[in-house]
Amino acid sequence: MKDWTKEELDVLNKITTVQNHPNDDEGQSFQDSPIWVVTNNNHVYLRAGKGKESKWYKSG
Repeated sequence: MKDWTKEELDVLNKITTVQNHPNDDEGQSFQDSPIWVVTNNNHVYLRAGKGKESKWYKSG
């Protein structure tokens, strides 16, 4: 994986929350829950808003 640029990290630090629109088993997009974005020491971490109950988390 490539390293995050300073500019990319700056953008992620400003938005902090991403609205998630994953695809279901039939390929249709649906709105799940927000994903929280946290950066630390040039690493990016994501957390599903519904935790382990999120379809996004389960499909990962």
